[in-house]
Order: sequence, then C-alpha cells, then structure tokens
Amino acid sequence: MIRSRNEAANKVAEASKAKADVLQLAVTETRSNTADEEMKLEKIQKDLDSLRSVLRAEDAKIAAFEATEDATKGPSLVEDVRSADIPEIRSHETSEQRAASYFGSDDYAKVFSDYLRSKSPSASEEVRQSVPEEFREWTYSGANTGAPVVHRDFLNKVVELLYSTNGLISEIGRQTLGGQRKYVVEASIGTAGYRNPGDLYAENDGTIDNANIDIFNLGKLVKVHEELLEDSEINLPNYLATKLGQSFANAAEIAAVLGTDAKGPSSLLAGITNTVDTATTLTVSFEDLVDLRALVPASGRTGGKFLMNPSTESLIMKLKDADGRFLWSPSVREGAPGTIWGHGIVLSDQVADNATIGNEVVAFGDWKKYCTNYVRRDLSVRQLRELYAANGFVAYRGQMRHDLVNELPSAFGKLTVSA
Repeated sequence: MIRSRNEAANKVAEASKAKADVLQLAVTETRSNTADEEMKLEKIQKDLDSLRSVLRAEDAKIAAFEATEDATKGPSLVEDVRSADIPEIRSHETSEQRAASYFGSDDYAKVFSDYLRSKSPSASEEVRQSVPEEFREWTYSGANTGAPVVHRDFLNKVVELLYSTNGLISEIGRQTLGGQRKYVVEASIGTAGYRNPGDLYAENDGTIDNANIDIFNLGKLVKVHEELLEDSEINLPNYLATKLGQSFANAAEIAAVLGTDAKGPSSLLAGITNTVDTATTLTVSFEDLVDLRALVPASGRTGGKFLMNPSTESLIMKLKDADGRFLWSPSVREGAPGTIWGHGIVLSDQVADNATIGNEVVAFGDWKKYCTNYVRRDLSVRQLRELYAANGFVAYRGQMRHDLVNELPSAFGKLTVSA
C-alpha cells in the first residue's frame, strides 16, 4: 500500500519536472510556447491529472486503513511500514522552476487579475500575502520593485505581439540576459593553413573586439476607465497585454530601422558600410539588386533577406530579367511577402521609400544570424491609481528592458537612392 503510494508520488514528481522543464525553456528564451511544446504540455498535464488521481486514491486507502486500526493493539501495519526504510520522495524541480510553474498557474492568474482590478492602495502588498510563502521572494524582482511579477500568459501575450509583426524586429535573433554585458564582435576570422606533422600552427590573425550591451527602458502608459475595471466580463489582463505588446512592437521596430536618441537602441542599419547607389535616380532596377547582393559576403547570403518598404516591393514586383522573367516570386504561404532569387523579403513601414534622393531603400543580409534583440525578462506592470483619478481613469505603467545589436555590420549591404 505504502509502496504503491510512493511509486505514484515519484511519478507525479517526474511529470512535474518534465512540465517545468518545458515551461522554463520558453522563459529562458523569452518567447511563447511553440505548437509542439503546447501539445507536449497538454499530454504531460493529462498524465499529471491521471497520476494525481491515483495518488489521491492511494492516500484514501491509507487513511481508511488507519481509521480502522485499533490503537490498543500496538503499532499498526501502516506504522510498521512507515518505520521501514522507505526512499524519500524528492522533487527534481529547482526553486526557480517551481516559481515559474506557479506564476503560470490558474491560482496566480486570479491573484494577478485581482491586483489589476484592485482599488486598494496596498494592492501590491496584498498580492505578496496571497502568494505562497515559498514564492514570495520571486514576487518582486528586477524591474518589478513595487509591482508584482506578471502572469506567464500575460508575458507570453506581450512577447507574441512583439515578435509577430512582419517587420525587422520579428526577423532578428533574441536572447535573454540581465544588466550591462559585453558581447564579442569578430571583426575578421583570419586564415587557416595546412601543416606537416611537427610544424608549428600559424597564429590566428583574426581580430576580436568587445562592445557593450546597454539595457534601455521601453515603457508605455495605458489608461483604463474605472467602469471597465468593474465590468467582470472584460478580460483586463488580455486587454492590457495587447495594448502593451502592440505599442512595444511599434517602438522596437522604429528603433531597429531608424534608431533612437541616446535613451534607446541604435539602428541595426547604422553601422553598415557596404553601400551601393541606384543606377537611376528615384528608382530601383534589376541591376541595383544584383550589385547590392554582391556586396554581401557568402556567410551573409545563405540566410539573407531583403529589407524594404512595401512601396519598394511593389516596384520590384514589376522588374524582369533579360529573358523577361519576373525577379519577384510570390510566397507559397498566403499573405506572406514574396522572394527574390529565393531570398525572403522583410517588409517594414519604417524603411524609406525610393521617392527621395539619399534614402536607404533596401538592405540585405542574414538578420537572424547577426542581429540580436537582447531582452531582460522582467516585464513589469504597475497600477497607478491616483495619476488620472480626477478623470475617472486608472493608469497602468508597462515597462520592459532591451537592446538591439548588429554584431557584424560588414555582413550586410545597403542600397541608396542616387542623385
């Protein structure tokens, strides 16, 4: 009886660890769960529900057996078995994994939703008291000082919207980190050489530089009327996550293409020195794109994509080669941008069109390989009840921290409209 109970408990612990591992991977990579991960989580959850039912049944058997034991007859069979050398049931989850699992649970979803709707001036402290003691140290961390950690579904919604646009921000790589870091820039790889047995290895003449990753604050205020807070039919967390995600995506796209002032990231195009001018004023030709692609080294071509404004794509869609074949090919996926020589096209409204001399109208390279969005996973949402109280609104301040880095500008090329 005890052995069956312990076997069931160990299986529950193993399934819980498997679930936490899947959830933690998405947490570490700052993204929503993939379709495969969602299917895996669904299966694990079904197994967990079944195993927990078995565990509850075993506990019920033990409780029923203990209830029928006569205390005057000495130690019961259950006590005899429990006094034996039974392996301790150990949880394989780390405290961070358990916290990640809790802050994505239905229990915390209610706590977080109640915080967003709360009219109490001590709402943040009420959240802390509502959280199990084991997880209270995780409730306020990093940028979340004064505001409770957001529910995992809320965070996933914001991240999903941040990367679901068709702009440049959705094409680059992403990495989670904290604080100010240095990253390695390989200015040149140097040369390798063949050698005979016993020969000395030639020194690598490549150069490696360091550069800083500065974490910039990206913030947004969302105003919600008090009547909306009182309407239980409104999914307030989803509403706020949508507003924040959309505004963060727009701001990050502007930063990626155009850059910002000293308060935010630099443009990913700013350091690109491989440039070519259009052959004809205020237009883009077949030959221009040939020359642009030729600027980029082979390492940047394999996964290379053309970045341009939708109006420039409309122009390129009409271009033909010497044999009358269209340069642009439609995508096999409905609604997706087409291709040029098999290379994908990234559309962004922030890229200049070809109507002005000097505009950088097309860029080419492997954006995912060499450009990265470094994100700190400490999105916070703080309720500011008094800021717009006179007008009947409650404000929510959303904040995330990130930086955009082009780690090898020499692997890209740009096309500029000539005079």
